[in-house]
This record gives sequence, C-alpha cells and structure tokens, in this order.
Amino acid sequence: MSEHGLRIGAADVRSAGPITFGLIAGLSNEEFSSKLRRIPFPFSDEVTGSNLEIFHVSHGKWETAAPIRAFVPYDGGRSILASYTCTPVVHFPLADLAPGAKAVGRTVAELGAMNQPLDMVSFAQDGEEHLLVANSSHGLVKIACRDIDSQVPLTEPREPVGVPRETKDMGGITRLANLGGSHVLALQSGDGGRKHLRSLKTASL
Repeated sequence: MSEHGLRIGAADVRSAGPITFGLIAGLSNEEFSSKLRRIPFPFSDEVTGSNLEIFHVSHGKWETAAPIRAFVPYDGGRSILASYTCTPVVHFPLADLAPGAKAVGRTVAELGAMNQPLDMVSFAQDGEEHLLVANSSHGLVKIACRDIDSQVPLTEPREPVGVPRETKDMGGITRLANLGGSHVLALQSGDGGRKHLRSLKTASL
C-alpha cells in the first residue's frame, strides 16, 4: 500500500512512440476503489488517476472495486484491454481516463468462474490482431480483436458470455511476452513445480 492508499495490482509502460507515461492499476481506499493511474516519464510529481467502473458478468452487477490483474495496449495505443479477477475482459479508451474522472469500461468477455487471468499479450496472425490470455484454470485463450471491436457491452449475466474464443491445450502458463513479431514467450510450470521458458510461434497459435 502506498502513502496515497493505492495497492498496486498491475503496472506497465504504454506508449505509441517514445515512452511518455506509465500506467498503474490498483485499489485505493476511496469510494471508487478500482483506479488506473498515469505516471509521466521522465518521472515527476504530476501523477493523475481515473476511477473505474465495470459490469461484472459473473456477479451480475456494476462494480467499482474489482481489481485488474493484467492489461495490454489496444487500437494502436488509443485504448487498453484489462482482465479482471474472476474474470471479465474490459475495454477502456485512453481518452476516457481523464484526471479525476469516472471511466466506465465496456465489458466484452467473461473467461469463466473458478479462474483468474494471469497475463495477456496481443499478436498478429495472417494480418489480423489477436489477444492471448493466460489463465489459472484453463489453457491459453485466444480472442480475435475484430470480435472485440464488434462486441456490444455485456450488461447482464448470460451464456455464452461475450466474444468467441478459442482455448489452446497449454496449461500451467503464468507469464507471456512478445518476442519480435513471430513468437510469444511463455513461462510454464511443469511437474514438480519446475518452470520452463517456451517460445511459441504465433503462426501456430
């Protein structure tokens, strides 16, 4: 917990060109406890924050306290996709993240109960962008970004929940990272708790 009452849940640097800011997602002790803060780079004291509200499909209600587990830049850096604990995937335009404002996200997917998203990356395959999500209880989940773009906001519990997705038979993956444009690095836990670093061809995903 920081001196400002922010518990950091996910952090990343996001910029379409040279690094100009970083984003930190976490929980604060304010009324809207789920927050996304923007930190300028080079660093200064001008840290701004936005309150977040989402529709939580599995809980069947709007929430302001759900924690973000991971997020990635989207739409050329003009927005982000955030995955939440148990387990909505939500779209936020950066233009909505004004200092002190309440940003209402567009929930586009629910990844299933008894599960947690662990990490996300985006990658290109056959000229189209896709999202890859590592989960605690499922294999890798692959979602076409064109389906995210056309998905109407989820505002009530229902099945199936949101965008179509494809589940890859790859369990135990906890971290993901892009390696050039042709591979994704995956940290995978095997038998006995041993960890393996795998290189996955994006053409085969």
